[in-house]
Amino acid sequence: MNKQRQWKGRTHGGSFGQKALFFLFRNIRLSLLNAVLYLVLGVVIIFYLIFSRKGSKSIWFYYRVIQRKSILESLLRAYKNHFIYGQNLFDKFA
Repeated sequence: MNKQRQWKGRTHGGSFGQKALFFLFRNIRLSLLNAVLYLVLGVVIIFYLIFSRKGSKSIWFYYRVIQRKSILESLLRAYKNHFIYGQNLFDKFA
C-alpha cells in the first residue's frame, strides 16, 4: 500500500511573526492596523510568489493547466488567491 503524505504541522510563518501580529492587534486600533497589514501583505505576497515557488506551484498549475489561463492571468489569480488567504488569516487573528 502507498503511504499517504500527511501534513507535518509546519508552515512558512514562524513564531516571531505570530507574536508580532498579536502584539500589533493588542496595541494598535483595528481599523488602522487592517489597512497597514493589507498593504504589507500585498508586498510580501510578491516576494513569496517569486522566491517560494514550491508553495505556489499547485495554484499556478491549477490556473495555467487546468483552467487554461494565460501566464499573466494565472499569475494574477495566484496573487489574488494568496491575498484573500492572508486576509482570512488576519481576520481570524483579529
